[in-house]
Amino acid sequence: MTHALSAALAATAPTMSSREIAERTGKRHADVMRDIRSMLEQLGATERSFASSYTDSTGRSLPCFYLPKRECIILVTGYSIPMRAAVVDRWAELEAQVAGPALPNFANPAEAARAWAVEYEAKTTAMAQVEALKPAVR
Repeated sequence: MTHALSAALAATAPTMSSREIAERTGKRHADVMRDIRSMLEQLGATERSFASSYTDSTGRSLPCFYLPKRECIILVTGYSIPMRAAVVDRWAELEAQVAGPALPNFANPAEAARAWAVEYEAKTTAMAQVEALKPAVR
């Protein structure tokens, strides 16, 4: 899989690179790559489905993997608890980015009022922009 294709897949569904897994767990990237290859073999999955490459600081193209959540969690289940926690915390961050902002707590009057004010101001601004463009549109 090319880096561009991996990037496209990452844009549609969150993935974590083998390099990021190595960084978060404190393991060497080569060891994480070995663990991923072993895991994929045991799962009966092809490496090509997750393989990619990156360019290092010297300009060399080196292999890496981009794993979706399921394979990432399977991989780190064999790691220590602090290593697993670091990866699980990162997945929570990735999923929060995809989910977008949470709804305000409407049981809290102050939070509900702030949410209403933000929405009202955005709508007012949008309506003003529409009015400003009306003479230009015929």
